[in-house]
Amino acid sequence: MILCTLHIHSGNFDQLWLNDNPYSDAVFDDLWKQVEDFQQAGGVVTAMIGGASGGGISMLEFDQNKDKYFDLVCKFLREKKMQGIDLDIESNDNACDNENTLKLIQRFRQVFGSTFIVTMAPMAGDMTLTSGSAFSRINYPTLYKQSVEAKCPIDWFNCQFYNTYYTMNSPNDYNRIITFGLKSKTFSAWQIVAGVITTGVIDYKTFNKSVKSLTATHSTTLDYFGGVMGWEYFDSDPSGTSAPQEWTRGVRKTMNEAKNVPARIDVGQSFIASVQSMVAPFQARREDILYHRAIVFSLLLNLLVFFWMTHRASVSGDTH
Repeated sequence: MILCTLHIHSGNFDQLWLNDNPYSDAVFDDLWKQVEDFQQAGGVVTAMIGGASGGGISMLEFDQNKDKYFDLVCKFLREKKMQGIDLDIESNDNACDNENTLKLIQRFRQVFGSTFIVTMAPMAGDMTLTSGSAFSRINYPTLYKQSVEAKCPIDWFNCQFYNTYYTMNSPNDYNRIITFGLKSKTFSAWQIVAGVITTGVIDYKTFNKSVKSLTATHSTTLDYFGGVMGWEYFDSDPSGTSAPQEWTRGVRKTMNEAKNVPARIDVGQSFIASVQSMVAPFQARREDILYHRAIVFSLLLNLLVFFWMTHRASVSGDTH
């Protein structure tokens, strides 16, 4: 789950904002309880900073007070136990470039460690560009290579297949990105998440048809479909505000029903039980082998003691 959207306000070193309010505002009390419950159930929660209104990523890269702003963001991430951060560089942050964005990623890795998730949210078309993004001076394929070389790789990209000529009306645009990634030896399908507007922009059935095709096409261990991301949750199709969870359930069902779905997408108890049943006979056989080995070892030990005692008696007799 991605919690959206964090904003840095210029000159404010004491408070980070979540949308229109400071994140400590009482309006979010229920949200933080839901986040805690979700994480306790095994869910992963990251926070997104930036977006169409800016959000202040450039303040983390260029501002003379960037260290204070960075500490402010880190305070929030620690306090709310966020497991990662999503950098969405758009609009007022359009001065961001590869060099400074890489330094920012490195800082987050240094503070929170290698297991901390760092993702980015480029326009989908940016993933096939050989120059800067339409929204910044970042070249994303090059930035990914640089992050790998710096040993702080970007975990994956939540690509926006909206506000751009790349869409999910068919699998074609997604596959175009993957073809580019493989040819340039940068990224694979598992690192590209297909992000869509969850209401009104794309027909729900059309979207699911594309998801089904991509799940079936990218189904090998090293080239599995990276999944989907929806913006935003509360009014998602097909049921809107009355049951927004149906969007997620429907997409999950589509992926699980697709042909050649990789095991990592749906590893359930039945799979674990089947593996255990296959291993059990070998485990029993292993215990039998260990038991017989113990008997043999005991016999060898007794023989060694016998020969040692015999030898000692022989030496003793020669002496006297």
